Amino acid sequence: MKLSNDIKYLIIAKNEYHNLIYSLKDDNPYLDISVISPSLLYKKLNFSISDGAISYLLKKEKDDYLMVKSKLKILNIVDIGKNSELNELYKELSNNGFIEKDELFKIEINQLNVLVLEEKENYELNSFLNRNNIKYNHINLSDLGIKTKQEEFNPLCFDSKLLQFMYIFSSIRKQIIVDKVDPNKISILSSDESDFYYLKLYSDLFNIDVDLISSSPLRSDEEVSMFISNSFENKSFDLSSIKNEYLINIFNKYKLNELNDFSFAYLNLLEIIQEYKINISHKSGIKVINNFNITDDYIYVTNFQFDVFYKSYQNTSSFSEEELSLLGLNPSYTKTSLDSIFKWNYLIYSNIVHLSRISSSSSEKKYDSNYIEEKGINKYQKADFNYNGLYTTSSNEIISSILKDNNACSSDLVYKSYSNKYNKIPLSIYKKEFNENNPANASLLKSYFSCHYKYYIENILKPFNDNPSDNTTAIFGTLLHHIFESTYNDFKGLISEINFDTIYNNALEETKKSFQIDEYTNTLFNLSKKYIEVSYKAALQHKFYNPNIKQSSDEIEYKFKFNLDKTPYYLKGSIDKIVRVNSSSQHYYVIIDNKTSQYDTFDYQLVPFGGSLQLPIYYLALENNPTFSKLLFAGFFIDFIFSKKIIKKDILELKNYYSRLTGLYLYSIDFVNSFDVNSLSNKKDKIIGKNTSDNFIDVRNSFSGNDSITKDTFYTFTDLINDSKKAIIESINNIQNNDFSIAPVTKDNPDYAPCKYCLYKNICYRRFDDIVVLKEKIKKKFGTSDDSSNEEEEKYGN
Repeated sequence: MKLSNDIKYLIIAKNEYHNLIYSLKDDNPYLDISVISPSLLYKKLNFSISDGAISYLLKKEKDDYLMVKSKLKILNIVDIGKNSELNELYKELSNNGFIEKDELFKIEINQLNVLVLEEKENYELNSFLNRNNIKYNHINLSDLGIKTKQEEFNPLCFDSKLLQFMYIFSSIRKQIIVDKVDPNKISILSSDESDFYYLKLYSDLFNIDVDLISSSPLRSDEEVSMFISNSFENKSFDLSSIKNEYLINIFNKYKLNELNDFSFAYLNLLEIIQEYKINISHKSGIKVINNFNITDDYIYVTNFQFDVFYKSYQNTSSFSEEELSLLGLNPSYTKTSLDSIFKWNYLIYSNIVHLSRISSSSSEKKYDSNYIEEKGINKYQKADFNYNGLYTTSSNEIISSILKDNNACSSDLVYKSYSNKYNKIPLSIYKKEFNENNPANASLLKSYFSCHYKYYIENILKPFNDNPSDNTTAIFGTLLHHIFESTYNDFKGLISEINFDTIYNNALEETKKSFQIDEYTNTLFNLSKKYIEVSYKAALQHKFYNPNIKQSSDEIEYKFKFNLDKTPYYLKGSIDKIVRVNSSSQHYYVIIDNKTSQYDTFDYQLVPFGGSLQLPIYYLALENNPTFSKLLFAGFFIDFIFSKKIIKKDILELKNYYSRLTGLYLYSIDFVNSFDVNSLSNKKDKIIGKNTSDNFIDVRNSFSGNDSITKDTFYTFTDLINDSKKAIIESINNIQNNDFSIAPVTKDNPDYAPCKYCLYKNICYRRFDDIVVLKEKIKKKFGTSDDSSNEEEEKYGN
């Protein structure tokens, strides 16, 4: 139908259609059109319910929050004369001033030509208009002269999200650079929260900013979770110290603390909180949407399967389908049909660039989308890569590596995501060699031990740029290292004389040479400054009370490169500190590695299997160094340089500071006492071996449980070093032979495999039996599996 310039129109339409109608009005400025959504129509033509109604009804303690909300949601839509309970509810709310009516709108609507857009099957809306004696006509988008963008589709089908989002971002980059499309006009329709990982990954790879808005349940907030727990325990709500604005708003709105029955109030709080989510906006850029507004944007659809484009509605109300119809509401099958019609309009009237999805891995049926079968979309197009695409250097590396891997795995050139079946790239396609020009390092071997496939992603595919955007932990660690590198040689034991601000600012400037520090990270640093200062001063006092410790400036951040036992392999790295200790009988040196996380510990039981190699590598780097040949090696250990445990009410607690050292000491009481008078006071320390030069003390303050080692043949330091050499050589050989199998390693508990916090867990398709559990191997070698510190297993995934 053609609209006339002489008639005033009111178009009733879903909010998602409004952009189309406004664009029609822009093209025809003389048309007199106003638009209203069905939900607003119900309020203006019938009545609206003020916000205080819910808290008013909750105070009666008859219905809970969900029931009250359900009744109020339909009250201004239904024919209340058909249900006595709803009729009584309306009267009660009206008598108490919660019902608001717009009498003027009832007069205005009768003077307008009312059109109902794409709602012919909407029984609920039609019934409402008829009861209110409103004359109206049904129209479709085509009646308004709005042309479809497309009516046929050749959807792209991908074998993995990794490839799907690679293709999408390549296309977006081409649109922006070649076709000069405004990035503000591009949207990605994503309905799956797991897509967040791929959006961030390819945003970095293709250097395209993406407007990522993530959300988390309000209940996951630490303050909210604690409030819920404390309320249950105390059987009351204490809001005196609450700062969370969401929680404050809930109590202001629903007055839960004014209810007489605490149990009733508490259950309602849980129901309300369940509906709240905290949204976090990350940065501006390409819009990522989960709504179906019809616009002229260039839209990339990432999924159109069941529950996205084909929702099967179920009746969850307290009324039967028959009662819903009697009240003038849509039964569930009508809602399903209406949603299907709308989603089809979304596809044909929106500017869809790519309609794509992932192949189902759980069904042999290719076309397994209900929406596809119903709408007859059955011609899938296999995605072809843009080999000459506008890739960045980093993205070109990952694309090339994936293509090489997949070509090696498949003869028919069908690109597949990484699978457990294909864990080796032929050496003719990819070969990595370690030699003098390309030495290995401890971090590389740690990554390979954690999981071979994780190493493959991080070191061959290289999915992140050299300076990933989310690197707060790395920046913080670098800052702390710069601070603690300051030896403060003129320290005389007076804490008050230390100018920590100067030390901190100098360290911050050094850190900025390696990283770009944003405002958020800088704020975190400022919040932690007090704890860092106390840790630093405690370290100085510890050194002051141990005068036998000597440390030269050239042995801080000591860089090395050495050949391993005349093999072709070289290793390089940097030792945080080498400390000399002068005792009454001998001069020693020890190796110290600074750590900021309590989970980074040395575990000698992992060394024979390729783990905890960092400190042994440091020893090997100095073993034949003439500078240290005249000194006795006394051990290596980890110093947790940052710990909130050492501050208590702003008072320095040195006794807590002492407990931060962990590692392996060569057995010498003379050395141990000269280095740290408190090191042997811990009953959990254990002496391994007998009184020979090969024995050592294992100091692990996180150790608990049975601290005896039951083995007839004692494991010596020489054994440890020999095992470390074998493990290093074996790991390097495996990498050079392209062994990148999915094999996450855990000491004893599979629940603590590195996959738990791994960035790549959504793309490797790990099976539970892929996890390598070392417990039995450790028991066979050492006679025990030291299962006393399961929490430490998490460190292997970091």
